[in-house]
Amino acid sequence: MGDHDSAPIEKLVGRRVAVVVLADLARSPRMLGHALELRRAGASVTLVGLMEGELPRVVTESGTRTRLLTDRRTRESPGLYAFKAASDLAKTSVQLGAQLRDLRPDLVLVQSPPSQHLLPWIFESKRRGARLAVDWHNLGSSRSALRFGATHPIPRALALSERALSRLADAQVAVSSRLLSAVSVVGVPSVVLHDRPMSWYRRSSISARESKRTEILATFDAKDDGGLLVVTSTSFGPDEDFELLEGAIRRLEAAGASAGKVRVLITGRGPGMDEILGKLTKACGSRAQVRNVWLSAEDLAETLSAADVGLSLHRSSSGLDLPMKIQDMVGAGLPVLALDFAPVLLETFRVGVDGLLFTSSAELCELLDRGRQFMSGLRKFAEAAPKVSWSEAWRASVGPLLGTLCSSR
Repeated sequence: MGDHDSAPIEKLVGRRVAVVVLADLARSPRMLGHALELRRAGASVTLVGLMEGELPRVVTESGTRTRLLTDRRTRESPGLYAFKAASDLAKTSVQLGAQLRDLRPDLVLVQSPPSQHLLPWIFESKRRGARLAVDWHNLGSSRSALRFGATHPIPRALALSERALSRLADAQVAVSSRLLSAVSVVGVPSVVLHDRPMSWYRRSSISARESKRTEILATFDAKDDGGLLVVTSTSFGPDEDFELLEGAIRRLEAAGASAGKVRVLITGRGPGMDEILGKLTKACGSRAQVRNVWLSAEDLAETLSAADVGLSLHRSSSGLDLPMKIQDMVGAGLPVLALDFAPVLLETFRVGVDGLLFTSSAELCELLDRGRQFMSGLRKFAEAAPKVSWSEAWRASVGPLLGTLCSSR
């Protein structure tokens, strides 16, 4: 971390900070975590972004303000995408510029991706004296390449904008060491902040878990018959490998009910939802069931705690990012079955402690087929394992970094 190691977090007291998320704020726990810690450090914090769900109560009660943008994200067919995306970029940039001119922040902390809307007003904010910190969650260019192909002009343009953003930044944060290496710029201070469980993801009491489990099973028109309750959260994007789950379900159905029912609750929504849910439902027979729900942050935390096992189907587009959902599950005391998509996963995932890994539908089927009693054994390890909280990790790394930025303004 260089010369900002000793910079006191107290330098953030009274500073105006804009935390910018060009996505649903309610589904951006990492950026909400930044906002909470900045507030606790004494900064005046405003969240700028979209709003589709409800913010966790701990955020709304912290004194954090919000400025909402109009949702103009492109959902058209690929043939119209380039034209509509350019139009949306211009409109969103105008909104962002207006908000930041009004807020006049000392520090702007932005999430990337998405970042293609950021450059026009970053120039203006920096001209006004604001410091810029970028929190890298992945590479938007790699995600775009999944849709259009690596040689398409859109992923190439996004790669250029990301390189420009990294060079404009006064400080950079990343979810993994490998991602930070990919975006780091000589002379720009940077830190790795691995995802950690947020404060609202906690283990529920046994009675609360049993009550919530009964409520969840009602979604399946079922009672507690000893079957396995699996939960996963998703935005139904291209970096989620639902084909593996579909294949595992087909294998479970072919194997018969050797270990009872397997019920999969999928929380979230997104542009590919209907097609994916249709395929999964079609694969189900007498043994497996799939349901989809949309939950608030608090309700999701309670749901995770009531399940038997969590499931991560994240397959990184870049091989550099880490799925936040795993830490959400770990924070709720839930063991996780995670797709082993790249070596970066082992920066935070403790095999045999946080859960187990799989690489194919056959391996996932085998794990699910072991049933509820096996998952209960895994849960004991997950609940007993020591955990570093988000707050502890933030105050040891990002807090001093941002304090240095503000003290040099």
